[in-house]
Amino acid sequence: MCKCLVCAECGPKAAGILNRPKTGTVLAAFSKAIYMDLEGSVLMLCGQDAARVPFGIYADGSQDLFTNSSNYSGAELRFTDDVLILNGCFEIDMLDALVKAEAQQACHSDPVSFSGDALRDALTVLEKEGSSFLKAVVTGKSCSDPLFETCNASVQAICRLSQTDNKNSIAKALESCIGLGRGLTPSMDDFLTGFLCCAAMLDPQHEKIKHAIFELSARLAPKLTNSISAAFITAAAEEEPFGVLQDVLRARPGSVRFLLDQGSGSGSEMLTGAIAAAKVLSII
Repeated sequence: MCKCLVCAECGPKAAGILNRPKTGTVLAAFSKAIYMDLEGSVLMLCGQDAARVPFGIYADGSQDLFTNSSNYSGAELRFTDDVLILNGCFEIDMLDALVKAEAQQACHSDPVSFSGDALRDALTVLEKEGSSFLKAVVTGKSCSDPLFETCNASVQAICRLSQTDNKNSIAKALESCIGLGRGLTPSMDDFLTGFLCCAAMLDPQHEKIKHAIFELSARLAPKLTNSISAAFITAAAEEEPFGVLQDVLRARPGSVRFLLDQGSGSGSEMLTGAIAAAKVLSII
């Protein structure tokens, strides 16, 4: 039976993707999220209590909307008349969410206010509760994971070269970084997403972390990693807002642990990248 849902909210990039009728397919389906490709653009469909990302679509209901998610892989999609249809699975009314997203984009959002204390507190929680080996690059603790040394060298190169306009060296560093690690979104992809997102929020004029790393990340990610992971990196490189990281910088209660709960290690790796950027910017 086809479920009829209402989209409560969608990210700004999702609204831009759904600007005309499109067709596509489901890339991957999990119990808490469905990743979809619409003519080369990735969308993430999830429940209203999921982490906010720029290409997210948030349907009314909890994260556990997709109890039979294995049935959705490969399903055909179409978007028409403000309704997103997953053939035989869902029909999602997008109209109100798209109108809301358009209104929000027309307004200038307030700059992210933050304190060094919020980031230092986040680092403390990451050290104690983070699930990824990669956290050792910012905590300074020893790590025996066989991937650590390679990833750590990549992190140091990214942090150093991000402060330059040396595009050849940055490209080489990104070619070694993107796609490196474990999981659907590899460890270093999540790190880079967090690094770029935090840098864009804390250094919007690119005074220290230069624009070159943003430009090259957006260009190279689709070539070097899977389409889902590339969607995260590209959104961050295009300086789209990631609400899940904005909440951490604003010290929203519970925001750090909520981020750490995302994926098997993705939240920890994204926070590691954000803290690395803050360290480059001498904020912590």
